[in-house]
Amino acid sequence: MAPSATRAAMILLATLVSAPACRAEAGAVPPCVISGTPFQAAYAQQLSSGTDHETYDLDAHGYHFIPRINMTVCSVGYTSPATPPGRYRFQIRDINCTPGVLLSVAFDPAALAFPPLGIPYTTHQPVTPTPLLAGCTYEIRRTALDISQTYQRTGRVLTGQSPFLRGPHSIDTPLMSILSTKLVGGGGPVSNRVLPYIDFGTY
Repeated sequence: MAPSATRAAMILLATLVSAPACRAEAGAVPPCVISGTPFQAAYAQQLSSGTDHETYDLDAHGYHFIPRINMTVCSVGYTSPATPPGRYRFQIRDINCTPGVLLSVAFDPAALAFPPLGIPYTTHQPVTPTPLLAGCTYEIRRTALDISQTYQRTGRVLTGQSPFLRGPHSIDTPLMSILSTKLVGGGGPVSNRVLPYIDFGTY
């Protein structure tokens, strides 16, 4: 075989061998980004305005938010109190575009999924990829389940957020706006006073 023909055959073989890998890469799921998340940026922006601690013994902690860009939720992140409840349920609900529950996942036992490492540590767990559309309003909520002690309802929150969540105000960052917050169940409700720390990773 002539040198030029040999080179051509080698190039063709290399192309055929690499083609499946290229196709696989094109369809691969990108990594779930859990550092510098949209929520982490919002929480960090507000830190100087309140106290960051674990309190508010209410079953459900949640907030309403609007993404500024399309994103896909791929994990949830949480900081458990010193003694977590038996289980945690996390939900994401579409409020106004296609209303309904988009994601509902329970972690049992909560202490393994979200070990009580204390502030500022957060543990992320993967969830079914859940697309969010820019401009739509969503609620993310964590609910403590299988509670044996009142303090198992507590969660990490940032106090002092009333000025940013009352009336027309919101917590605005480049990637998301947080419109309102609500803590309910076993007392309350506590509305628009604290920002509960419920993180989510995206790609």
